[in-house]
Amino acid sequence: MTEIDNKRGTVLAKLFLIQIPVALILVTGLLAVFLVIHVWWPVFVSGGLVLAGLLITVILHLQHVTIRISEDKIHVLYYPVRILSNSYKRIEIPKDLFAGGGLRSSLFGLRRELILLEWAAGGEKASYPPVSLLLFSKSDRLEISKLFNV
Repeated sequence: MTEIDNKRGTVLAKLFLIQIPVALILVTGLLAVFLVIHVWWPVFVSGGLVLAGLLITVILHLQHVTIRISEDKIHVLYYPVRILSNSYKRIEIPKDLFAGGGLRSSLFGLRRELILLEWAAGGEKASYPPVSLLLFSKSDRLEISKLFNV
């Protein structure tokens, strides 16, 4: 069984885009409410950082992804990297119905996505929703493209 995930990239993205800005707004907000600091600009700046982190995760479509390839199935587990989201979505394709995959790049190469195809009834190809490859390392992205022959 082959397994590839982007756990390291996801942890770093969550830390810098979500956890640190949220902690900053909580700390500065409490300090301002209890009049330890007498200005509100740190609260507004940290609020702006929270909004910027949210926009970045939404626009770049950041996801935690685990790809498992066993002898008979291809499993792709993913969930969006956002505040308060932990529900996985799953793609399961039996290897005999796997019709290939493709890589797609958008936003001037900032978004990189894997699209998986499955043979459907009538000989048609059905595509699954795109899965973000942005938080994978370059070597993992190369390995993924070799695994799916794209």
